[in-house]
Amino acid sequence: MADLFGAIGANVVYILICPTVANLFAVLAGLVGILPGLWLSAVWWVIVPVALFEASGFGSFGRSAVLTKGYRWPIIGLFLLLLTCTAIPLVPVVIYVGYPETTLLRVAWYILMSGLIGCAGGLISVSAALTYARLREIKEGGGPESLTAVFA
Repeated sequence: MADLFGAIGANVVYILICPTVANLFAVLAGLVGILPGLWLSAVWWVIVPVALFEASGFGSFGRSAVLTKGYRWPIIGLFLLLLTCTAIPLVPVVIYVGYPETTLLRVAWYILMSGLIGCAGGLISVSAALTYARLREIKEGGGPESLTAVFA
């Protein structure tokens, strides 16, 4: 367990900053048009696993671009599927938040929806990690066991 936290701790700055910057640029590109925003999201889809497993710092941007090259349309499809599936729990939250009274039922509803939203974030994170592992396997050979070297 200490190995896991040691690997994360050494890269925590990059694990936090890189996806924040990537998302900022994807949103800015999305203001130009939906396709550029989706494209940048696909280019940097595996930026967090790269920062964690390869400890490449800000080089994670380029490494993610290299890994996703040739697979960006399927990644966009996965992203849209995940976005659709994770947005569904938000609709009732948005509708219910409009009611002014605070009741026990509303608090319970908020807690339930917060849990679902947290699960959605976890689903997206796991999808990015699995995409990273699969792209490494396709492009460089080796299986998931090659990723355990970061914790050794």
